Amino acid sequence: MTKKKDKPKPRKKLFSGGMPSFLTHARMYELLRQDYVVVTYGSVKELLHGKNTLRFVTAQGGDRRIGACCRSVLEDVREFEEDNKPIESEKRTTFYKNSGLFTEYIMKGGREVCLVDVKRCYWTIVHKAGVISKKVYETYKDDKVLRLMAIGNLNKRKTVVEYRKGKRYSEDTQDNAHAWVWDLVVFKAYEMFEAVNKYSGGKVFMFKTDCMYVAPEQLQTTCKMINSLGYDYSVEYKNVVGRSGSQVVMADNVGRVRGYSFGGTYGLKMFLSEVDLPSQAEQDEFLEDDE
Repeated sequence: MTKKKDKPKPRKKLFSGGMPSFLTHARMYELLRQDYVVVTYGSVKELLHGKNTLRFVTAQGGDRRIGACCRSVLEDVREFEEDNKPIESEKRTTFYKNSGLFTEYIMKGGREVCLVDVKRCYWTIVHKAGVISKKVYETYKDDKVLRLMAIGNLNKRKTVVEYRKGKRYSEDTQDNAHAWVWDLVVFKAYEMFEAVNKYSGGKVFMFKTDCMYVAPEQLQTTCKMINSLGYDYSVEYKNVVGRSGSQVVMADNVGRVRGYSFGGTYGLKMFLSEVDLPSQAEQDEFLEDDE
């Protein structure tokens, strides 16, 4: 006798929209003196009313793809959790600085720094772990903003506000049940960095999020190890042109400058001249252009 297949568990139906749509629904429930709950985490708001859960992505720009990406990732995470326990990871950081090594490099006349960016680092980690499907991975792999927003939202604490008969009744803050995904990507990213740094003999100047800062003579070693670990990368070349306070100022190949904090570099005053940095708005625009 053939065993019947278990029916798939029903998935909570989610609808995406923006802030105007959320405000319209909330206002309607308020006017009708309905009971409802608003759950907020990061750029996501969920409106619970009766058996319905309406989901809105309130990020600036109103890009409909933001909602689609966040929703797709959340659905994959929930599906993973139906059949698996959350993957436990040790707490790690997304930053590392070897200020002594960098200072020594500058004192010896070194001025060129290579920024080795691990492509789709967090996205690749969750895909390799089976947390997101190949379809979701392929659909959004080339959009950095969407990828980071979808993963980052899983780490946001939830604010739960209950309304009774249209009036605010209570508020509570909760940990995000899916935060283990964020812990996983940070742990795996740092684990990768540690392997690269060990392979290079501890020669990485700085590791920030998914980017390693190294001297040109360490570039080949760094890239070789990243490749061997199953990741792709891109390289950007910068030149140290001075300092601004405690920040080291570097310029790219078209002359745009930006400040970087390598930590503990105050002793470089006699080796680097003081230069003016662009305004914060100009630096933000520069970063947007990079993306």
